[in-house]
Amino acid sequence: MVTELQRLFTALDHYVELELGELERKRGLHAVYASPEQVYVVAAFSSTEEFIARWEAVAEAVAVTVQSQLTEELSDLRWDMYLLYVIADSTVPAALRKQVENNRRFCRKLVLTPAEQPFSARLPLFLQLPAAAEGVLFDETDFWREWQAALPEEVKAQFGDSFWRQGEKQVEDVVQQLIGGMSNADPSA
Repeated sequence: MVTELQRLFTALDHYVELELGELERKRGLHAVYASPEQVYVVAAFSSTEEFIARWEAVAEAVAVTVQSQLTEELSDLRWDMYLLYVIADSTVPAALRKQVENNRRFCRKLVLTPAEQPFSARLPLFLQLPAAAEGVLFDETDFWREWQAALPEEVKAQFGDSFWRQGEKQVEDVVQQLIGGMSNADPSA
């Protein structure tokens, strides 16, 4: 399972694996993958019993050995850090999983078991946005409609109906007209 995570992070060009020393490994850390946006720390457990006994100590080890190294421009990454608890068996009680994953001390935590493979579906690796036409969520036409809806009726009336109809069809041209009209406006007005 740890190998799957290693392959996943290796395949993502913007993540690098950070070197861990013997002390970090003794504290239960298996690997650290970092990008300019996030840090993932992997801790592997052979059983649920081992996980129950050590999950809090491993979280403290992350704070001491990883978070404390994030200084200056990297200090904001401490708020985008995930501790991935990889457990070899699938018998993690739901209440324990909820307790661990809701615990925000030091970092966010995810419990991963063989039942959740592939792990990529569970990890917040990418900003997942709903599909939109042509890959755009909010284009000029959306802006145009929102702007029109936000204006008071008396302001809309000053532009006239043809302005709004034309704008719906050719937003970019109308925006340029507005910009041009504003730059040609009498500054004393």
